[in-house]
Amino acid sequence: MTSPPSAVTGSRRGGSRRRGAVDLRAITVGEVMHPGVVSCAQTATAAELVGMMSSARAHCVAVTGLPREADDPPRIWGILSTLDVIDILHRAGS
Repeated sequence: MTSPPSAVTGSRRGGSRRRGAVDLRAITVGEVMHPGVVSCAQTATAAELVGMMSSARAHCVAVTGLPREADDPPRIWGILSTLDVIDILHRAGS
């Protein structure tokens, strides 16, 4: 089994280019993650979802479901990704 690459070159989030290799062992997830969570209700339409993903420049959206108790906040019910959107478009064109 080969070990994962420890260095990469190329673009970073936001399109800026970084010169040289980046040691992935020295970078925390917190340094590169998108802050916050983009979410929508399970009742949102596919068009609303696509608009939300485009506006937030997000590749995935957390889908909230019904809370267990009336005063609980909605819980994460699932994750929708750009691949799910591609699947929706593919099935709609069939």
